Amino acid sequence: MQSLKIYVWGTQYFIDTYAGGLQSDCDKHGYALTVGVVPDADNFSHINHYIHRAMVDTVNNAEPTDRILFLDPECRIVKPIPEDWIQDYTDATHLPHSTRQQLDTVVV
Repeated sequence: MQSLKIYVWGTQYFIDTYAGGLQSDCDKHGYALTVGVVPDADNFSHINHYIHRAMVDTVNNAEPTDRILFLDPECRIVKPIPEDWIQDYTDATHLPHSTRQQLDTVVV
């Protein structure tokens, strides 16, 4: 059985300002949320670099039964994520912003 693990990263300011709603949603639905803080940097690209490195480390250290969901700290979960999505062994990636598609369960 796969275990859903949700991860977010941001600068301390960004986490403090925006992640509270997601933390509440995860508590409400019983999801494990890991919040990571990356260093402030001179520009957005450097901040993203820290976040991408943390994402790679997370995937490299995951267990085969982990179902990982990376979200931005300002995201909200408005209804439970369907269990059949969590238990699906298909490799699911993200929907790029350029497609303007959203899952109806996870919204920004």
